[in-house]
Amino acid sequence: MKADLKEFEDIFPINWTTLLLGLEGPGNYLNVISTLDVVNYVEQKVNKDAIICNQLVMSLSNYSDDKTALIACLRELIKTEDEDMDVELKKWQLYLLKKTIASLPEDPIHGLIMLTDFWEKFDYPENSPHKVQGKDVSTHPNDYYTKDNYIRIVQQHENWLKNEIVKRMKVPVPRKGHNT
Repeated sequence: MKADLKEFEDIFPINWTTLLLGLEGPGNYLNVISTLDVVNYVEQKVNKDAIICNQLVMSLSNYSDDKTALIACLRELIKTEDEDMDVELKKWQLYLLKKTIASLPEDPIHGLIMLTDFWEKFDYPENSPHKVQGKDVSTHPNDYYTKDNYIRIVQQHENWLKNEIVKRMKVPVPRKGHNT
């Protein structure tokens, strides 16, 4: 699954840790963003944010084809910020769940398998709304894979996702000297 950093940033703030996790692959996903995505994102930020210097962009641009070097560069940049890796991983989990829900098929069997596959990539966290048939619930497969149960489970995921996103949403920080 490929991520769109603009979509991601519409929900959550992005920092060096966010970019590193996306490039390395959050959970058991393979990378969900490319080296070029990282370089393009930083280049766009330089045009909007004078805090990031052009020298940094030039350095990162040199790594657009070298994932290992770019990861090493991001690891150095992470040392300059005070972000929690678990919080950033949770943001990726929520973003990717949102994309997964949006792409669920109408078919209950394939949809429930997709949800189970999604949560498997994050090692079935305890706070997940998903209950795996035969593992977490003893519901017979004939009852579990019904359209009604599928609708109920998707609704549970949507509600859980909404609540989790609200907890972590991008909150605008007022600039010094401005009253908001």
